[in-house]
Amino acid sequence: MSNKSNVQNDLNIASAQGLSDLIAVSTGFVDVFKIQCYEQPDILLPQNLVLSVQVHLTGTKVMKWHDLELPVYAVHQPDLDEVTALIIEGEMPSRRFALLCDEMPEALRLRISEVVDVDQEVKENTGIFQYVSIREELCQIPNLDDIYETIIQD
Repeated sequence: MSNKSNVQNDLNIASAQGLSDLIAVSTGFVDVFKIQCYEQPDILLPQNLVLSVQVHLTGTKVMKWHDLELPVYAVHQPDLDEVTALIIEGEMPSRRFALLCDEMPEALRLRISEVVDVDQEVKENTGIFQYVSIREELCQIPNLDDIYETIIQD
């Protein structure tokens, strides 16, 4: 394979992985959950990346789901005892995790044109891929791999 082909292949793989993780597009719309986060912008997450939703107690670093122990990423208010757990699909089944949030997130169907990139610096290893604006509200697109790596190191 030529060097040009290798570079193009790497770009295609990176582009496909990023897009498949961030949005599910059908006919110019994105179906997302808008997840409230404590002291940070809300997360926009493609609905097809949420495998299951259940009620869970706070204060744990691991959650049992279908005979698996999933690491936990919390974005809920710290004073809550019971929260909503979203089981998030990863690149591979072994990279799934539970995202704990205040309540069942709002389901939205947005026109792609409603999701506007925001030119705001994103620091490395923050779990944020990029910031966007929807309906004049700042939101974040998560970097699921960063989040997973962060929570398994804790």
